[in-house]
Amino acid sequence: MANTAASPSQTKFAWTLDEALNWLEFDPHDPCLQFIALQLALRSDQKKISEKLLQSKGLRAITSPPRPTDLLSIFSGAAAVHESLQLEAMQPEREAIQVERPGAGRAVAARGGQKIDMPFPKVAVASLTGPTIQSHPWKEMLGDANPELSNLSKIVPQDFYLAESHSAEALLQSLTAASSWQQYIMQQSMSISADIRAMEFLKKQLLLDGEQYEKLMQLRIQEIALSGSDLYVTEGGDITLLILGEASELSEFLSDVRSVAATRPDVTQSTFSMNQIECLHATNSDRSLSVFAANPAPGLHVRSNSRVAFEEILNAATGRSGVDCLGSSTEFKYMRTLMPWGSAKAKEGAAKEDVFIYFSDPFIRRLVGPEVRLTQLRRLRCYNHLKMLNYASLLYKSELGESPSSIEDLIEHQCLPERFSPDTFKCADGGHYSLARDKDELDYAVCSRHGNDRFLTPCIEIPVLEVSKEEADRYEQFLQRYNQYWRAYFDPIGISISLENNCYNAKTIILPLIDNSVYTSLARTFSGLPRLLNQQHLLSDRTILSVACTLNRDAICGAIKDDRHRSTQKLSDHLQRFILQGIDNQIALHVLDDVPTFSIDMLSFLGQGLASSSMSATLGQALIANPTILMGVALFSSLNLPIYASIDVLNKEIVDSFFESIEEHLSNEANSQRNFFMGNDFYRCDLGKEKRIYCKAFIFGPVKLRVFWTHINNSIYAASQLNVIEDLYRLQEGSAGSTRSDDSHKARPANAILRLLPSNWNKFLPDATMSWKENNRCACRRNLAPLTIFSRSLAAERQKRESDSSVLSGDIHGAIDSHQFLGVSRSCPDKGIYRFDSERAEVVCSLHGCRRRPAQSIDICSGAAGSQIDAHSNIPPQEIESATACLTFLPEGLQAELFLQRKQD
Repeated sequence: MANTAASPSQTKFAWTLDEALNWLEFDPHDPCLQFIALQLALRSDQKKISEKLLQSKGLRAITSPPRPTDLLSIFSGAAAVHESLQLEAMQPEREAIQVERPGAGRAVAARGGQKIDMPFPKVAVASLTGPTIQSHPWKEMLGDANPELSNLSKIVPQDFYLAESHSAEALLQSLTAASSWQQYIMQQSMSISADIRAMEFLKKQLLLDGEQYEKLMQLRIQEIALSGSDLYVTEGGDITLLILGEASELSEFLSDVRSVAATRPDVTQSTFSMNQIECLHATNSDRSLSVFAANPAPGLHVRSNSRVAFEEILNAATGRSGVDCLGSSTEFKYMRTLMPWGSAKAKEGAAKEDVFIYFSDPFIRRLVGPEVRLTQLRRLRCYNHLKMLNYASLLYKSELGESPSSIEDLIEHQCLPERFSPDTFKCADGGHYSLARDKDELDYAVCSRHGNDRFLTPCIEIPVLEVSKEEADRYEQFLQRYNQYWRAYFDPIGISISLENNCYNAKTIILPLIDNSVYTSLARTFSGLPRLLNQQHLLSDRTILSVACTLNRDAICGAIKDDRHRSTQKLSDHLQRFILQGIDNQIALHVLDDVPTFSIDMLSFLGQGLASSSMSATLGQALIANPTILMGVALFSSLNLPIYASIDVLNKEIVDSFFESIEEHLSNEANSQRNFFMGNDFYRCDLGKEKRIYCKAFIFGPVKLRVFWTHINNSIYAASQLNVIEDLYRLQEGSAGSTRSDDSHKARPANAILRLLPSNWNKFLPDATMSWKENNRCACRRNLAPLTIFSRSLAAERQKRESDSSVLSGDIHGAIDSHQFLGVSRSCPDKGIYRFDSERAEVVCSLHGCRRRPAQSIDICSGAAGSQIDAHSNIPPQEIESATACLTFLPEGLQAELFLQRKQD
């Protein structure tokens, strides 16, 4: 039966096709808007969507995804691939929708309205091979060392990750800080202001919110750890909490789970026995609370959101065979010799460890192995279907003012394409879809196997045993890409974090791999003994960024020797002598505070590029092949600010001789290569006795880029502006004592050092703040479309029930926080208030305006005295006094450290 026009009994909040297309011009990448527009077009008299109609609205991107979605990528989160999967599913020209019938070995395809039964070849997941690259020789590397290990690491399976600490406060503080920075980066780079709030959801799911959280903070804890089998925490992964402490306190802590669960009417609880241990289970219908808890030994408490993970931990805790624990592995012991356990005597000069996070070799192999990857693939497909069902329910409610009673209602009222019949619109892993209502009477779709779109069933509970030949082939392709690129970065990873004196210190060691071109190229470029950042070069009150590295002078001279021409052989010889004998091997680049000539928002550029399917592969492969591109990006972004480079002199005579030798060469080159469009210039100017400055200018039509360099005392400087050279002369002549004293946590010898000083952002701050706030506005505006769709459906329902749609007008934050369709909490990054305008049927932000009239408050962006920068939101960079990143090549591998010094309260 062909789709017909919608019923005339629609509410005033029902969507029209023209209206949906106009909104899509405003936000073409919102998946809910895309669904509504495509479904309304399918509902029209035409048999399929008219591409001309969509292209006339500038929406070509939503009708033809550029290439098949990579569902097996390690970083393919559910929300990231949903848009592409939905567009693939709703293509009007799509000939067939194939669905596997679990256990039957056959499939159904709907083609032209006709059902076709066809063989469906099966491949056993157990027959597929995961990564086979050889691990490190851990036994030989460990030798006779016997490091101290935590007790909890000895009851965590080897193929689980581990985050352990002596303090619940330190552990949760670190995770909360990481979540805050992740949220900020997502807002700035991809204009996403959906508050994931992973920690808050996990606290609720594990019954650790409210009074339970306060009691957790008061426990006398010896050790505490979090563990899990995958990294899909935000969309539905298993996570287990382990606590070692006072037996009496933990016994009461377990009893509180039973007491709190009993007070909630939507929660059901039961008990079961495992290994002669009494276990408690409490859950509700949507899995927003799902906790398994037990005290398997005196002084040990275990709490998990997954029964399978819970049982694996309990088997390890009770010494059951078949469970290989992390603490018994030579790999983990070796890593603990490099980063000692917090209670062990740390190496001389090492910071105290508060939190240790470890991703083991077996965990990485599990994460990229066929079982987890293919199980996640099935979950992603199901997640897409659940979201589409939720969007269909929103469309239904906005038109009829009531909730659908079944999926058949959605098809009957043309809120789903007709071909999405119960025979074809199925979970790829055998689950059955249905609609449910939560305690707030909000509708959401449920899969009997994968759960709902906010709390998906963890992969460890639903492993895929058999897949199609196509899925098996896709995994083989993924494995080839992984072996080529990713192995260098994920095997294994240990991160040691210390929190002391308002400073965050994170350290990791990347072990060198055989035939690793990335590691080899970095080691070849930044070789030599680790060095401190030379502070005497700093214009301390103006420097906002410094980058220093120790260079391999022999490798550089070798490249010069290989590339030189006969005509420049004499100059080449002078240059090699200058590099090898005249100057030191540490070179530094410094960026100074000033008003930028133009804004460069590199974070947003990289974020949008990586979000693009066509650019992400290019950028990703480039960064993998040559990570030093990031340094080039930093240099490019600082071109519109004063910059200067510095390097120490070892032999003044050699340096002076080199400058004299290149003076004639540069002068001749300038005269011989100039034309109207391009050319260069060279000259020398003197500021006084022994203050000789050289200048090289690059000419592009009317544009000149100048580089000034000079020799001051025992250092060489090159700057983009002459006044910087003058300031450096004054610094060396009498104000060297004004350089910033370096705190001990920053003074680390390294082969490469990057230091950021936001405390010196004076002239630069207003422009930076302007960019941050503009990105915040863009992120806020991306919330308007999904919030408008939600609000219109809710207003239509209330209008029909109460005959008054004005009940929704005004602040809608309470409804937003409790609504499951949105998946996450939508909030304005600058703390603006969302209100629903029932007359115009759209959501408006009190700070950033509406779809037609975007607003940006000038005083928020100005950075002037009395501005409201901090009044509306906390910008993480403004909370940082300084940030220092160090790379150091050690015999054990590449050590990377990050220091964040927060401003004092």
